[in-house]
Amino acid sequence: MAVISANSYSPYGIACVQCNENLIAPNWSTYVSERHVSHAWSCDLCGHQFETSYYLQLATHPSERFLLNLGDSVST
Repeated sequence: MAVISANSYSPYGIACVQCNENLIAPNWSTYVSERHVSHAWSCDLCGHQFETSYYLQLATHPSERFLLNLGDSVST
């Protein structure tokens, strides 16, 4: 598998890393650990499949909730 950067995110999902089609929801999601979530995406337009990983980090300020940081995307 090749690791690629997925910089095209919409507020309602993600853009396909190959054709830029808006994807609303992943096919499936997995909680890898307490702070690591992986999503599998498939584009209906071009058929491209890829995964994204998100790592949650504890907030540094007590009034903040969890912060979501984007990880890497893996193209399949």
